[in-house]
Amino acid sequence: MRHFSLRPRVFWLLGLGMLLPLIFGGGDDVIVALAVYYAALAGAVILDGVCIGRKIPVDVRRMPVESFTLDTQADVGIAISNPQKRPIYLTVRDTPSHQLTSPQNSTISGLVVPPGKRTVVSYSVRPCLRGDAEFGRLYARVGGPLRWVCRDFAVGEPRGVQVFPNQREAEAFTLLAQRNRLHQAGIRSARLQGVGREFESLRDYLPDDEMRHVDWKATARRGHLVSRQYESERSQTLILLVDIGRTMRTVIGSLRKLDYAISAILLLARVATQSDDRVGLVVFSDQVHCYIPPNRGHAHLKKLVSALYNLDAGTEESDYRAVIAYLDLRWRKRALIVCFTDLWDPDSSRETIKELAQLRVRHLPIVVTIEDSNLETAAKVPALNRDAMFYRATALQMRHDRYRAIDALRSQRIAVLDAPADKLSVSLVNQYLKIKRDMLL
Repeated sequence: MRHFSLRPRVFWLLGLGMLLPLIFGGGDDVIVALAVYYAALAGAVILDGVCIGRKIPVDVRRMPVESFTLDTQADVGIAISNPQKRPIYLTVRDTPSHQLTSPQNSTISGLVVPPGKRTVVSYSVRPCLRGDAEFGRLYARVGGPLRWVCRDFAVGEPRGVQVFPNQREAEAFTLLAQRNRLHQAGIRSARLQGVGREFESLRDYLPDDEMRHVDWKATARRGHLVSRQYESERSQTLILLVDIGRTMRTVIGSLRKLDYAISAILLLARVATQSDDRVGLVVFSDQVHCYIPPNRGHAHLKKLVSALYNLDAGTEESDYRAVIAYLDLRWRKRALIVCFTDLWDPDSSRETIKELAQLRVRHLPIVVTIEDSNLETAAKVPALNRDAMFYRATALQMRHDRYRAIDALRSQRIAVLDAPADKLSVSLVNQYLKIKRDMLL
């Protein structure tokens, strides 16, 4: 794309020439002067366009970027190098895909690059969807020396980038755990290791270990703190069931319920990894999309992140009978099963509740649901008119149906964690730590 365009000042000059006959009349001298005026104007325009050249006179490149984080603002840099002996006037426009929402306009105008210099400009994006995104081609509009003529150039090639789940909570947990300040994150229990009585081995002391578990004799021999580790710490398995069916498409704030669930999953997996528990993953809707067998370690944690970053909730009805049968064939040992889903009412959730109850035969199941703040707000709208009254009554009925579905699940002796989106991660970790403390597995 190398299209020429004229700046508005050229059209003003053209219009100015038309005023000459009106001011001085239509004599021969005026006509000659008008012809000379337009010839000079045309020559200047042609010369200005020729000075730009057939090839883009500057080097315009997007700074390398491989990935972004969901709902986190980041800068995108564009480097412009001018090898010419004259200043270059230009406008640069980038074309990020719709997943990379830009609070600032991705068009940067009024740039002047001095001769032989390099300039870096930037604009901000704030990804609103996880997964694969793309930057299209860069477009540069270069002006001539007189800045009467502009020429458009398309530079570079489209480039894919990845938008990963937001791991702020997981990273904050790691930092606070190292400083023994987990209470600042709202985590009531800082002790991540089990309290079994069967001694298994010795290991290096961790910041969250209780002092009563320190082996002082081994500490004296090794020259640093050493803790006793018990059998229960090595024998626990956590399996995450992630429903990506229609119930997880609901938007709360700017994100879907699935996004909040994934943030909670990453924090829980980080805590379980630090506890040396095995963590597995099953992603499903009307079929099983992904299965990662339970394992431990930071390399395994990275595998979980890679499996989660590109998930999207669909419109299918989730098949719980199929996923539980699938899991039963692949993992028969007792495990803590944490299922991330949502319930709308007892009738539509009847099959879900029935199948989840089957997990109690062999496992310890917990169902995690996300409280819809939109519904809570709508239920408190003042009934000032007929429309507001209908709106509020509908919200109250939907909330009542949802609570009935949760109560029906609890009646099957299945623990349910129903928390607001902004408190989901911490509430889930506290529930997990309580289960470990009480040795329910």
